[in-house]
Amino acid sequence: MFSLWSNGKSTAQPAPQEALKPAATPPPPALPAPSPPDTALEPQSSMFTTRSMKQLGLFFAGAGFFAASAIIARRAVARKQLAAVPKFYQQSHRSATTAGNEASPLLAIEALNLATLNTVSFFMMITGGAAWALDISSLDDIRRMARRNIGPPGAQTDEALEREIEEWAARVFRRKKAQASDETTQEKR
Repeated sequence: MFSLWSNGKSTAQPAPQEALKPAATPPPPALPAPSPPDTALEPQSSMFTTRSMKQLGLFFAGAGFFAASAIIARRAVARKQLAAVPKFYQQSHRSATTAGNEASPLLAIEALNLATLNTVSFFMMITGGAAWALDISSLDDIRRMARRNIGPPGAQTDEALEREIEEWAARVFRRKKAQASDETTQEKR
């Protein structure tokens, strides 16, 4: 062993048998025994239930169709812009669109189809998102929500309110009848 404070001569050297012995290693720490898995099922996240996936399916289908329709519309616009650029050896007094490659009725039909495709896919995406947000999975769910907000069929009515409306209607009709009879008596004179 070398030391800065020694003269370089070592007086104590380890025995050859001690040098060959492996150093004692401490035993590894005991690991806790694994606990058995819980048999009680944890509540599944409402984000990944089959009902939620069905609702989100409509949203993602709409988003996919919207992306596809946007790509199709971009390609159509790029094609029309490219057709408007004059060719290299084209005469300068004629525009590229008057060269005979534009059919206005077909162009109008194509624009209508692209606009319809964009609109339908956008509203499909909005409908799917609203269905997921409102937890609507079928028409029965919509009916149930509407009935809950409107009230059950055959609900009890407010008798006092109905009586008040009947009295008001009777007063209005009496007044109208009195005015009509006054007018007829004045006409006879």
